[in-house]
Amino acid sequence: PAARLVSAESIFEWRLNPGRLDDELASFVAEVYADEPAASLDLGAREELLQLLGGFASVAPAPAIVMVTHHVDEVPPGTTHVLMLREGRAIAQGPLDDTLTAESLSECFAMPLTLERRPYGRFSAWARRSATA
Repeated sequence: PAARLVSAESIFEWRLNPGRLDDELASFVAEVYADEPAASLDLGAREELLQLLGGFASVAPAPAIVMVTHHVDEVPPGTTHVLMLREGRAIAQGPLDDTLTAESLSECFAMPLTLERRPYGRFSAWARRSATA
């Protein structure tokens, strides 16, 4: 079948088995656009969605994925590039490993943040505590 553009939400509705990307679907999808796709999901459904999106990075050719999120723990494994915006202005962009840092994240959210890279390419972030707190 011809490749086409789909949303992450419509892919998730197909409910593939978590951690397994169907080869037919992978060859069918050329681009994925996701605007906060996990916003209304519970933890289990969010993790299933992120496994599915991360699975696309492991197939060739991998589809382009453009995803909007305010939560670094929702960045799927296999993400290669980041564009960080503050008030509609780009403050950092480039390869994920060079761009998604505690410093750039702190600038983006206008508060001191700690960023931790978790196993399997996932991230966590939280506000830094002051020395007096």
